[in-house]
Amino acid sequence: MALGIRSTAQELIERPIKGGIHQRPRGTQHAFFADALWIVIKTKKIKTLGALNRGGRVLGEEAEDTFKFLAPNEIQENIGHEWSEYESIASRVAQKVADLSKTAREVGGLVTAGKRTEGKGDVMGTAMNAVAQLMSTQTVYNRKIDAALTYTNSPRRQYTFPFTLVDEGNPNIDIIDPINRLKMYSCSERAGLVNFNLPYIFEVYTEPNQFLHVRNAVITAIQPTFKGPYRNGFPSVADLELTFMDLDPLYRDTFEEVSKVSISDTLKRHIPHYDKFKRFSSYNKRIQDQRDSYAKLQSDSNWGTYD
Repeated sequence: MALGIRSTAQELIERPIKGGIHQRPRGTQHAFFADALWIVIKTKKIKTLGALNRGGRVLGEEAEDTFKFLAPNEIQENIGHEWSEYESIASRVAQKVADLSKTAREVGGLVTAGKRTEGKGDVMGTAMNAVAQLMSTQTVYNRKIDAALTYTNSPRRQYTFPFTLVDEGNPNIDIIDPINRLKMYSCSERAGLVNFNLPYIFEVYTEPNQFLHVRNAVITAIQPTFKGPYRNGFPSVADLELTFMDLDPLYRDTFEEVSKVSISDTLKRHIPHYDKFKRFSSYNKRIQDQRDSYAKLQSDSNWGTYD
């Protein structure tokens, strides 16, 4: 009974916060790891959605909730492009002429075979024999039009992120609450008998360095897997898989925008008072710094004596 009272009191103290940043994990050592990579998901309410979209036609205003999940060890990016044979009126006519000439040749042979069956008793058998003889003497008719290969389309970018949410003191807040919020934002809203309001869209990017950035994305799949042991009727672990699709078409400037992100500006914004130059130094440079410090310490005349 004491466990239930203690858990109820904790739930009253740690009520789900409406709005703000929902960071998971929020209390483990990973939450304070300076080198960690985070996936930030900002909810946005659609203001304008143009029928023609060449980028920038989807406008949204930032909503209340922002989610920040520890990035998985592997993030796969799949950029695809579609190429197909160029079609024009001339190429279609040329292919049609080739098909018609093939058909005319075959029809001519069938007419000849048909004449051979006239006046004979077993018409069907004679006709089949005549057609078989025609096919045995006929060669394959090879004609086609080879058009140029041209670019047609690039499918929207799509990312699938697997996250792990764990019980950090209150499984309802740590696990269930962020998942339910994402479910809610991904669904449409009833607005009368036939009308509805569109689901929310999302801005998805990596932090502290935005090497991945999707300005306007939709959630196409939410797949949580709840695991025990269960505490107070809630799971203690959940594997959450989120799939996002970019609303904007894929063009060259999509990646030019990402390359313009300033690492120093990002660090100033998210990691104040941090030695950014040493933070992004190479691994070899760090090892050399340690060796230099150790050598200096050994050469110090006061080596081994401390106040």
